[in-house]
Amino acid sequence: MAGLNPPLIDSDSWILASGFFFNRGIYIYNIDRQTANTYGQLKAALFNQFAPKEKSKRRKTKITDLGFGENDLWITSIALQQNLTIVSADSDFQHIQQVRTLSVESWLTI
Repeated sequence: MAGLNPPLIDSDSWILASGFFFNRGIYIYNIDRQTANTYGQLKAALFNQFAPKEKSKRRKTKITDLGFGENDLWITSIALQQNLTIVSADSDFQHIQQVRTLSVESWLTI
């Protein structure tokens, strides 16, 4: 929360206040035809990059067999459509970056 100085309150109250400010910035993005098209193109690109090349094996392969969650593809499709940054430590998004330029950040500190 850059530029926001914590008030002089106890840590539990600050956590609640932080949650309030964070929740004010949550938006819901609808899935529309453009999102679905982006999803299809992304899924095809991932198959081209990571799926077996042999047709008989490729027909039986699901996106989850390649290590990608369906929801991660929808999240990525919305992020690409809306030009958003994905904040996640999930390695699926780093793998997706091999086929599409995608802004991903992890806020975890090691």
